[in-house]
Amino acid sequence: MSGKKYCIVAALLVCVCQVLACDNRKTPAVSSGAAEADLVKSNVEVSPVSPPAVSTDKPAAAEPQTPTPDPAEKEVAAASAPAPTPPEEPPAEPAVALEGMHVGYPAWDSTPYGYFLYFVPSQEPPKGIIVAVHGGIPKGGDGLAWAKGCIDGFAETAQRQNFVLVAPAFNDPDYGGYGGPFGGYRGLLGRVVSADTFLNSCVDRILATFPELDGKFYLYGDGCGGAFVSRYIVKHPDRVRGAVVCRSDTYAFPFPDVPWTNGMGRLQHMIRWSDDAPYTMMDYTPNPQGWLKASQLPIAVVVGALDTKPIKTIEGEPGLNRVERARNYVREMNDYAQKQGVQGKVRLVEVKGVGFSYLDLLPASILALFKQDSP
Repeated sequence: MSGKKYCIVAALLVCVCQVLACDNRKTPAVSSGAAEADLVKSNVEVSPVSPPAVSTDKPAAAEPQTPTPDPAEKEVAAASAPAPTPPEEPPAEPAVALEGMHVGYPAWDSTPYGYFLYFVPSQEPPKGIIVAVHGGIPKGGDGLAWAKGCIDGFAETAQRQNFVLVAPAFNDPDYGGYGGPFGGYRGLLGRVVSADTFLNSCVDRILATFPELDGKFYLYGDGCGGAFVSRYIVKHPDRVRGAVVCRSDTYAFPFPDVPWTNGMGRLQHMIRWSDDAPYTMMDYTPNPQGWLKASQLPIAVVVGALDTKPIKTIEGEPGLNRVERARNYVREMNDYAQKQGVQGKVRLVEVKGVGFSYLDLLPASILALFKQDSP
């Protein structure tokens, strides 16, 4: 082949490479999320919160990797570092009523700490409030789809009983729905504010809308949400009218020698919310009176009788499966009440023929929430 032909071939190859490089630099279009497609936003203006688009975000490009330190060296460095000041939560802002409130169908709104879904019955004024806490979500999830599952499950009951229904969306980045230290929101933790502070802010917006309500509410939690409920009722027993803990793996047992979040003891631990966040000292001592007050509430622990698959062994959490752990929790709570000279009101609801199933346990949970006989 002549030199002239070589030049022509080389030029053609350069052009082809440039075209391919341009194609590789094109960014694919990102479709918008559909988690709230059938929900309506109230037109109230509150403190700015980022729009709920976490679930459709494209993962960030990988950054250059640096050598991973030896785990033992990291532990030594964390232990020798001076203990930082525990983070303080921002001051609570006054609750704002639901202006432009939607009635008779689900809608969504927000507080300064996150998003929540709500359902207001068509007949007014409402008699009370039901708060439903969803279970665990995938990594990076925004929680709205799971909160909507709670709305769908309880809306008919809320309409029939004339109750406002509220479902906070515990997103993974802020409340550790997938992970997070000490279970994230299931241990009442949050990145900026605690998970229970967020829930209270949602309820307070409903109370600002219906000031005739007395402030107490029925509380339901499923799975990780059930773990949340077991801890919320001992930290805020005066806000709860009754509660259901459904198919939970963990509970806040009345054991003085077991640290919070699994017991009544003091928790001192260095934590950080993510791998690139600084360590902070978590130092919390729960009030034992919370367990006594919770034992006097109508609390139902709901579990499928066939839910006998082994679960993770955790210090201070007796029981090899969810059935055993639920039985132990109920017994320990009532025994603790008896030692304090009162009769415990915590009861176990084992649903025959059912395993680890949200939908199959939902009817029994709804009945138990309103203190009716369960199947």
